[in-house]
Amino acid sequence: MSVREITCPSCNARAGTGDAYCSFCGAVLPHGDSPAGGRTASRRGDYAPLVTTRPRPPPDLQPLHIVPDSSRQRRRTMKRAVAFLLTIVIASLFAFSLLAGDRLNDLPVRVLVIVSGLLTAVAVGAWLNFAVRRARKRARRQRWQVPAF
Repeated sequence: MSVREITCPSCNARAGTGDAYCSFCGAVLPHGDSPAGGRTASRRGDYAPLVTTRPRPPPDLQPLHIVPDSSRQRRRTMKRAVAFLLTIVIASLFAFSLLAGDRLNDLPVRVLVIVSGLLTAVAVGAWLNFAVRRARKRARRQRWQVPAF
């Protein structure tokens, strides 16, 4: 059995037996059901595109510029600032009530020391919790490193 050689009808280049298009010019190659002497030039519609190009956008379209919304970040910052100021006020109230040592026998001063001390402890615990969560979040932001096998 002889192997039939396929040639391109446009540029006469040799092609493989399973190819449908010429790898040089993109013309449609003749198959086994087409006549053997079909060396006529291919029509313009028979060409397959060899290279595809990126479509160009119409000139009237402009790229969409998205401005980041920083209102959420501003609100967070304001909440933290207010919480920090309240923590300072409560801690200073606790410190001043402890400094009033000569009046610690009075019931209102004693209640003020206990309440401001508990609120200071809760505030310091909340700030420590915030610091730990932030440190863990930053640790998760590290780039993933894929081991080489």
